Amino acid sequence: MRAEDFQEDISLKKDIQNIENSIKEYLELFLTITQLEQVDFYFYDYTYNSYTYDFTVCNKEEQSVQSNFHIVLQNENVIFGKIVFENKFDSNSSIKKVLSMITQKLYEKHNLLQKAIGDESSLNIYIVGTEATKTFSKDIKRDLNVMFNANISTVNTLGTIVKSLDLKNSKNIILYVTNDYEHIEMDKELIASLNEFIIVYGPNDHRISLLCGNLNVQNYISFEDYSLDDLRNLIIDTKNSILNKFTTKNNIISFCGISGGVGCTTISMNVANILSKEQPTQNILFIDLSTTKAISNLFLEQNPLPEKSILELVNSDEFDLENNLNNGLVKIRENFYTINGIQKHIDKDYLEKDIFIEKFLAYLSKASDYFNTIIIDTGVFEASNLKTTLYDISNELELITEMNLPNISKLKTLYSLIKRAGLKDKFSFIVNRFDSECALTINDAVSILNMNEEDKLHFQYTISNNFVEIGKCWNNCELVSDVFPNNIFTQELMTILKEKNLLSEDNASTKKKSLFSFFSRK
Repeated sequence: MRAEDFQEDISLKKDIQNIENSIKEYLELFLTITQLEQVDFYFYDYTYNSYTYDFTVCNKEEQSVQSNFHIVLQNENVIFGKIVFENKFDSNSSIKKVLSMITQKLYEKHNLLQKAIGDESSLNIYIVGTEATKTFSKDIKRDLNVMFNANISTVNTLGTIVKSLDLKNSKNIILYVTNDYEHIEMDKELIASLNEFIIVYGPNDHRISLLCGNLNVQNYISFEDYSLDDLRNLIIDTKNSILNKFTTKNNIISFCGISGGVGCTTISMNVANILSKEQPTQNILFIDLSTTKAISNLFLEQNPLPEKSILELVNSDEFDLENNLNNGLVKIRENFYTINGIQKHIDKDYLEKDIFIEKFLAYLSKASDYFNTIIIDTGVFEASNLKTTLYDISNELELITEMNLPNISKLKTLYSLIKRAGLKDKFSFIVNRFDSECALTINDAVSILNMNEEDKLHFQYTISNNFVEIGKCWNNCELVSDVFPNNIFTQELMTILKEKNLLSEDNASTKKKSLFSFFSRK
């Protein structure tokens, strides 16, 4: 990310913070004028159609307030939030003026937030209508502008946006508004040819509904059944359609930790190193996607502060070896490459943006033409946009844990989330340092979890605690599998890889490939 981009981001955040301080000051004034003791502010989340508690302003010690009364703060159809208080008060011109000032500041904050992420928007919504449906199309656009940070366009003919659909490196949604059967009949061939998410709105006409079904339109909705909530859910669900389009020819293995410090980065780096050394005919890519400051660059390339990271690489919009090597891709050896992770905590925000996630998926898809196995260190397991997307596209997921009470207590909830997400069959549990002095036994852990037979966790793989040699390597920023190839840690990792059929005696070879092997992946 360019320096000027960071400067602009910092400036925007400073402006937003100043506005938030002003809002609190106006609420303190509101509290004084109304002689209330406490006011709670809730912001409105359009994604979930609900109010979420933000902060409290009070004259005395903060306490729980019954939401007997509230005032919704909004500008026309844009809802910003509400203030909640316990007792009634008599309104007057001064109170109305203060509330108006608060609303104005919330409106300014809303616009700044839109600006902060507006250029990063990856969602394009095209509303295709006619003169007869102009009012309905205008209403939809107004609703969507409030709900989503997206590029929303209204056009009169479907043909005018075809080229735009091909050029956009993002997800596109088409809301096709028709007033009669003949209108959509004229566009049926074009609609059938588009590989986009399409929703058709029209009259309650079974002929149009049947035609839409034949054209593989995702939804046909009559005008009277239009619902802002339903439209919101349909648009949010398009994320799944993006994942379904993701194609890869290789094996993607994601490593995640139940918490920080359990060894996720150490294990994933050494797994990638072992695979590249033991299988010289295979091309291996290691990606550091830790959402805190990445450290794999210290071990893999002995570089304390890389100039480029995954942000620059993904934003280069292409898979070109020479170009990528100047933008965050690093060659470790002939068949082993790595991508530098972020180096500033502030960069975490960019990893979660839709535009980054979609560009990253596109990069992975292209990279699969060259790499047989892609190892991704995702850091701590969490349900963020980026990580849930990675869990969906990975062929295998390795969850690293330790046998202590804090981590075991997290496992039951986490495993329930994994099951609900349909990821159970992808997950393997690796117990690191399972024989540590204070570690629980696997039987004790299973007993503590108290799960029924169907849900019982199976800790398939274990790694011994060998801190003496691993600690030396860690202090020197070296890979255990390089310095101590016969170390029990290295050997147990190799055993795990063989049990998972990722490494075998047949494909392990001491014969090196030619210098140009990278370009001739089989």
